[in-house]
Formats: sequence, C-alpha cells, structure tokens
Amino acid sequence: MTPYDGYENGTYIEDELTIEGCNPPSSGRWNVNGLEVCRNREIEFNEFIYVDSGDTLILDNVTLISSYTTSTSGTVIRVQNGGRLETDNETVIKSSGTQIPYLRVYTGSSADIKNTTMLPSSPGRFRFYMSTGATANVTDSSLGYVSYFYGTSKTAITNSYVNSPYISVSYT
Repeated sequence: MTPYDGYENGTYIEDELTIEGCNPPSSGRWNVNGLEVCRNREIEFNEFIYVDSGDTLILDNVTLISSYTTSTSGTVIRVQNGGRLETDNETVIKSSGTQIPYLRVYTGSSADIKNTTMLPSSPGRFRFYMSTGATANVTDSSLGYVSYFYGTSKTAITNSYVNSPYISVSYT
C-alpha cells in the first residue's frame, strides 16, 4: 500500500492513508530505514540525514532544521545510490548552524522536490549537488541562494525560483 489513495479489502479508499514511521533520532546521524513518511511537523537534527539504497524519505509539510556545525561540508541530506527523497506541501529545509547546507543526490538516486523552500545558512548559500546519473525534479519551489549544480544531466527545474546572482553548472 502506498501513502496515497488505494484499496483495502476490495474497497477503494479516497482519503490519504496514514503511514507511521518518521523516526529521526534525538541526536546523531539519521539513517532512513525503508519508507519513512514525515508529515506536519518540525524536525531539528544535529548531524546528517542518509537515505541509502532502497530507502525513501518523504517530507510533507515539514520544517527540517539542521544545526550541524562541525563539518566543513555542511551536508544536510545525502541521498545515496538507489535512495529516494520526496518533498511537498510547503516543506522548508534550512540550516541554523554555521555550515553551508547541502542537498547531495548521488548516482542512481533521485529527488522529487515540490512546493519546497530551501534556505541558506546566514550568511551563505544552499548547495544542491547532483552526481552524474542522478535524477532530480524541482517544481514550484524556491531555492534560496543556490550556488552549485554539479553533474546535473538529469535535473529539471520547473516553475521555481532560484535566488542567486550566479549558478555554477559543471560536468565531470
């Protein structure tokens, strides 16, 4: 059963189904396990989020705040080879820490970013890193001061706002 409309005991259910399973740790690295659906909440975390092969993280009307300050890379979310990230419904991804936040989508993984705002650290940027062979669709979103798209051969940005005086696109 998916987190959306479906059948139960032969009867079609039009309402959105509820799936529990949003399990961010109180501290440390958040390793997404299987399908995790987070809805209508604020989540603050102090290390990375890893979405590994076969795992999916869905953020629906979530404010995700990274307070990570000890890394020079400042990674917020890493979608590893074979992982999937989906955001929608006024989701906000931001950093309250001192490091530049990243969204990294690696080869063989995917991200579907809809109705989402990505805010930079202050002062700073929000880096969106795409490995060659990864797929991302950004729709109806605001990417705050994005400065880098790396290897973005499969990235589509539709009806979205990119707040940046420049965008660097490089292929490897």
